[in-house]
Amino acid sequence: MEPQYFERTFRRGLTAGAAIVEMQEVGFVQFSQFIGIGTRDLGSCSVVVIVSHNAAILAHIAPRSNANPTDIHAGDINARQMMRRVQQVFHDNRDYFTTSAGHMLCAIFAGRIALPDQLEIIRQHLYQLGLQPSIDHYHVPSDGRQGRGTVMILGPRHARTPGYVEVYMEDYRVARYPCPPSPA
Repeated sequence: MEPQYFERTFRRGLTAGAAIVEMQEVGFVQFSQFIGIGTRDLGSCSVVVIVSHNAAILAHIAPRSNANPTDIHAGDINARQMMRRVQQVFHDNRDYFTTSAGHMLCAIFAGRIALPDQLEIIRQHLYQLGLQPSIDHYHVPSDGRQGRGTVMILGPRHARTPGYVEVYMEDYRVARYPCPPSPA
């Protein structure tokens, strides 16, 4: 994958209907209305993705909230609060997710998962939704190269492989989910 795929796609997409999810936000898109959804500037954040052939949910979860930076449990509390929001968005839009898949993207720092307790909290909340999430890792960005710290999901009409929903992390495809054929 050529560098800067995220930047090119979403710069083009902002006028064509791509959604950007900021840190500490949960976004939802219908692929009939948006080409995709993405986030950037991950640092050491976690990302939760729920996809179907109709829609996607993406959550950009900070390692800890700014609400109480001295609380040693702030990161776990934040992960639970964000996952409750993900669950609510999922339930509010359940008709779009009759067949869906969950995906978690987490940071690796110094050769280890950066936030293992938060990863387990995220996993448990996805299990509660009936999803068996797959996991991908990224190394905490240490350079300013474009495409670092990015995640994007492209709907089936805009994916590089037609008929699939594709998940990209740092400009590399990490997952693709087939869509059922359209009725004739």
